Amino acid sequence: MYKIKGIVAYSPLRKGIKSKTDIVVLDVESADLASYYQWHIMRQYGVRLHTPMFGTHVTIVKPEEADSSHKTWMKYEGQELEIQYGFIERHWSFWSQ
Repeated sequence: MYKIKGIVAYSPLRKGIKSKTDIVVLDVESADLASYYQWHIMRQYGVRLHTPMFGTHVTIVKPEEADSSHKTWMKYEGQELEIQYGFIERHWSFWSQ
């Protein structure tokens, strides 16, 4: 298992998306992490990955699961969080831990 820190963001504004989407993410400052996994996937599977469109991040709550009317919505906004993650898996056209 690996550890990484980031900042919790609720419904962050993202370039390229016209409207705000209810989602919760952990924004990770390290571009090195994305570069490492791009290299690893290329070496292991021969697949060249694009740089993440919205920077290196971890999705905590997907849009279809989000409930911005819930009393705890925004509770952790801006707080630093450390998570553990492991192996890479492919989901649809995305790779994730």
